[in-house]
Amino acid sequence: MLALILAVVAGICLAAGWLWEQVIAVYVALGASVAGLVLVLGQVWLRRREAAKDTVDEPDPEPGEDLTLPEAEHQEQDEVVFVLPGRKRFHVSGCRILDGKVAEELTLAEAEEESFTACSVCASREADELVAH
Repeated sequence: MLALILAVVAGICLAAGWLWEQVIAVYVALGASVAGLVLVLGQVWLRRREAAKDTVDEPDPEPGEDLTLPEAEHQEQDEVVFVLPGRKRFHVSGCRILDGKVAEELTLAEAEEESFTACSVCASREADELVAH
């Protein structure tokens, strides 16, 4: 809002400086324009910083860690999994990595066919469920 006010003030000062041939008004307009630009760029930077802070990155796998889901007889190939754009991991319903993100639905067979692997959170949860049974 302040950037908009500064833009209006800059426009008025520029018009006044041009009409009344006052160089100082032109300099004030230039200063208001620069201040508005700094405010807008600062807001963009803060929004990107907040967005990056809100993003939950998946933990990196340990070297040699197998991130494919353990084979189970009850696991069907038409089970629905979710993938995030730009990532090569899939997630099962309820994975904390999916919170607040838009994900694409695929079947497990489609995900494996496209070389997606289970995220480390989903793989460890599935392994824990298998051990419990």
